[in-house]
Amino acid sequence: MSGAGTEDTSRTELVEVPLDGDVDIASADEIEARIRSAEAEGPSVILIDLRQVSFLDSSGLRLILGAAIRAETAGRRLVLVRGPERVQRVFELTNLQSRLEFVDHPSLLAHPSPER
Repeated sequence: MSGAGTEDTSRTELVEVPLDGDVDIASADEIEARIRSAEAEGPSVILIDLRQVSFLDSSGLRLILGAAIRAETAGRRLVLVRGPERVQRVFELTNLQSRLEFVDHPSLLAHPSPER
């Protein structure tokens, strides 16, 4: 019998995914792989740090929104550390700042997850 009835209940609390440079179609595959690798660890929170991102296009938005949808489905939080003004402006123009959870700094991440 291969582990029938046993279940791994350990769960990583937080996995950070720091991003830098351009988050665009050219970097999309690599970033998608990094986010999915973080998801595979089964954390209760994935923190995507945008502070070092210099450019974000629709491909980057698609990656982040996809990660947010997967997080919601899996019962985990996806939290974004706010990026520079030009990056945050993209979220404002698309009205995603109201759909996604942002913090100013990783140390401001509240535990446990607040009810929405």
